[in-house]
Amino acid sequence: MQCVAPGTEYLTPEMLKTLTKSFCLMALQVLQLYVVDHTWQRGCSLRVATTHSLGAVDALAPPEADSELVAVSEDHLEGSWAWRAEDITCEDAQDWANTEFSAQLLALEHKWLDLLMEQNDMLGWTVQVMDDGHWVLDTILALAVTFLLPMAQPPTLALPAPWQLPISQE
Repeated sequence: MQCVAPGTEYLTPEMLKTLTKSFCLMALQVLQLYVVDHTWQRGCSLRVATTHSLGAVDALAPPEADSELVAVSEDHLEGSWAWRAEDITCEDAQDWANTEFSAQLLALEHKWLDLLMEQNDMLGWTVQVMDDGHWVLDTILALAVTFLLPMAQPPTLALPAPWQLPISQE
């Protein structure tokens, strides 16, 4: 008499084989979540496949299905380890590129700050010169207006030159 798990009476042996593979692969994936950073030996996948299999399903599955399941599980585990190693390598390369980019960006920011400080110094110097030059320009402008020839202005606005007497309008 064959032992059948409740609710599996309608499943064919092929369906049970697929379910067994799926359960073992899920068990391997759960195991990988716990041991991602640890080094494991090749025999580990065999123990996972044998300890996480269902008793009722094992009774229905032929013996070659177990070896096929173990081979598929080991291939999947090796593939996932290779993927993880490649992923770590890509992460390291990306981290290195990010570090290089950050260093270049930091150097550029330092250069920008130096130029900004130079610009600030030039602006301060320019303001100081303008303040000093303001008095000079005011004096020159006042002298130019004072000694402007009376002919250069319209007669009504013309001021008498300092050496002439004011003209009285009658």
